[in-house]
Formats: sequence, C-alpha cells, structure tokens
Amino acid sequence: MNTKSIFFALLALAVPVFADEPIKKDEASKTNAVEAPRWPALKTEKEKVSYAIGFDMAGFHMAHRDELDKERMIQGFRDAFDAKKPIMEYDEAKELMEKFEKEMNALEKKTTELEGVKNRRIGAKFLEENQKKEGVKVTASGLQYKVIKEGTGATPVATDRVRFHYVVKGIEGNLLDDSHRLPKPIGSHVRSLMKGWQEGLQLMKEGAVYEFYIAPELAYGEQGAGRNIKANETLVTELELVGIEK
Repeated sequence: MNTKSIFFALLALAVPVFADEPIKKDEASKTNAVEAPRWPALKTEKEKVSYAIGFDMAGFHMAHRDELDKERMIQGFRDAFDAKKPIMEYDEAKELMEKFEKEMNALEKKTTELEGVKNRRIGAKFLEENQKKEGVKVTASGLQYKVIKEGTGATPVATDRVRFHYVVKGIEGNLLDDSHRLPKPIGSHVRSLMKGWQEGLQLMKEGAVYEFYIAPELAYGEQGAGRNIKANETLVTELELVGIEK
C-alpha cells in the first residue's frame, strides 16, 4: 500500500492502518496511567489481528521514520478511527502526500544507487584477494568456488530439478539466509536459480558441499533481493547438493 492509499483510508474509511511502536516504559505516562503489558495482553483473536495489522502498517513507514512525526501520525490514526473530522483539508493533504511520496522515492533511488556503487567496489576488492587463497578456483565466468566436500553421485544439468541446502552470507560473514531452518531441502530447477548457482550446481556431484563467492552480475545485480541482499552485493554461499530429481 502506498502513502496515498494509506491517507485515503484514514480520511475516508476510518479504519486502523497505523499503530505506534509498543509503548516503552518511559512513554507510558504520556498515554496511559498504567503501563500496558505487551504480548500477554493479546488474548483474543480480535486483539491479535488488530495489533498485527497496526504493527505491519507502521512497519511500512520505518524507512522514513526520521522524516515523520510519530505523535502526529498517531493523532491521525486516532481521529480516523474515532470518525473525527480531519484537522486539515482533503486537497491539501492529498497534495502533501503525493509530494512526500515523490521525494521519498527519489531519495530511495539515490541511496540505492550510491549503495550499489559502494558494494560493487568493496566486492571487487574482496574477490581479487579471495581468488589468491588456497583451494579457491575460478571459472571462465569469474565464479569463484572452494570444495568443502566432494560428492559421489551424479552431476545435474540445467534442465534438472535438484534438492539442495544453502547458506548465504555477506563478504563480512553476516548471515543473510539459511535453508537449514526449513523442514526439508529446497527443490528447484537449476535453470530457475541465480546464475552463480546455476553454474555452481553443474560443477557438483550429489552429496557435495561447495562454497561459492559470487559477484553481483552472477547474483542479484543492481536490484538486490528482498530486504537482506543489497544492490550489487557480492555473496558468499555454501551449497549442499542433496539430490537430483529425475
């Protein structure tokens, strides 16, 4: 939901689309005489879903929290929820929301571009040094890898469907994702994966564990992936080829 639709919901529908952060102890006196308990207070399904919706909508604005006044946002939420008349005119509010959205989109784009340039530079330096390390091999595409454990089974091709586990880290060792938290290995066609994994899996035999060092052009490039993998980020990933589904 974009910022315009949030405002329209507040103004016209009077439904809860924003919730404050959980009340901190030093803030309780501003809102309630007695500090409200957090999770134990959520007993009914109605209470839980109400809190979840509010928390989710507030999270939508976290990236812009420094540009927003939290107390005024809470006031707008309460006025809408209590069906009160807004303290500003609709046309003015609409114009402000559209202007704010454009400014934030431009800021996010510029920030992403600068972050991408920085990540590419840092990643290139990492790969340059990493390829000199013992046991690291480099393919024609520039994919770097190290054998952790050799397998003894078959080697997949691009059209095969495989089962595998993965661990994804940044070049500083920060964990980005880990499939071992799931009840069973990931299943996917090789050709559906990012380029670095497509190539890497076709170097492996069933049962093998390899570590891959993947430049952004073989990973997620300028777009990144989700919240964790940033623009032009170089990845360190461990793959375990569990099996090939014929």
